[in-house]
Amino acid sequence: MAPPNVALVTGATGITGRHLVDALLRRRNRAQDRDGQAWRVVTLARRELEGLSAEDAKDVTQAGGQGQGWRLLTPKMPPRQQVKADLMDRAAVEKALQSAGVTGDSSVTHIFHCAYIMKDEPPEESEINLRMLKSVVEAVEATGGSSGSLKHGYLEERVVDGASWSWSALRPNPVCGFSTGSFMNITTSIAVYGSVCKELGLPMRFPSGEASYSAYIELCDADVLAEGMIHCATTPACANQAFNISNGDVFRWRDLWPKIADCFELEVAQPMAVPLAKVMADKGPVWDALVEKHGLQAVPMDKLATWTFADFVLSYPGDLFTNHNALARTGFHGMCLDTDEMFRRLFKTMREQRVIP
Repeated sequence: MAPPNVALVTGATGITGRHLVDALLRRRNRAQDRDGQAWRVVTLARRELEGLSAEDAKDVTQAGGQGQGWRLLTPKMPPRQQVKADLMDRAAVEKALQSAGVTGDSSVTHIFHCAYIMKDEPPEESEINLRMLKSVVEAVEATGGSSGSLKHGYLEERVVDGASWSWSALRPNPVCGFSTGSFMNITTSIAVYGSVCKELGLPMRFPSGEASYSAYIELCDADVLAEGMIHCATTPACANQAFNISNGDVFRWRDLWPKIADCFELEVAQPMAVPLAKVMADKGPVWDALVEKHGLQAVPMDKLATWTFADFVLSYPGDLFTNHNALARTGFHGMCLDTDEMFRRLFKTMREQRVIP
């Protein structure tokens, strides 16, 4: 068998990184990926992976710390190697990789860069995220990594100047998945909103105006995005290009919202432009009571719901969808998911893990 691919996943505690790690481990557990090579998975983050109980943490090889965090927020995760470092500090990243033995013949072959930092000002946000990406890439190069694909892109000048790696970027519209503490995840916000509405005996009202309610939109399941990332990493035709990706369907909230409400056995009411950030501002005690009443995991509401981001997505004033032909032409055929089925599956998983009632 060929030497394993070594995947370094940054931002593995977030919605995209968490689902990507699961997808890579599924391939590793099947012993081979599509190009005949097994995957070794190394995660890189500044904080511990949330979602691990004391028992589950034993299955994670730590480099630089012991497992801690919530008791159990996600399904049991298979083993992977966790490296802790501040992604802004190149020297710290390089040292962490060396301590984990990710050097030389065992060096990183693929960087999946899923980390992202939000800032109020776009120029600052761009600068800090580019700095973080450079830090990770240069640290990997210093430890012997040189080939594979860099997810989320990099300066094209590096390729032009002769870098031995290629890059690919995927551009999803809002990503949906099962994670906590992820700023850009509307799934958990909608789930908390629906649960609170049911507890208070209220209809599940769409929190924006008619323009948003009737606009055409697309979303991207985090599992679809993860499969797309692995496809780009193992498909030469994807090198040095950026691609749009989504579930593949286009919908209107007007049609989907009643199906979401039905997942909570609720009726809908006429849409009203009252932001969730305002509606839910005083609902923390209601959520805490729900947690106790149903024996849910003791996760604070602000760790599950990010109302400002949910309001941004739900109040988008126009159509929001893209063309996916470029990615499909490279042989990726995973964009065939019905978004209503995605929400049903995710809510079911959240109930099974005692995150919502």
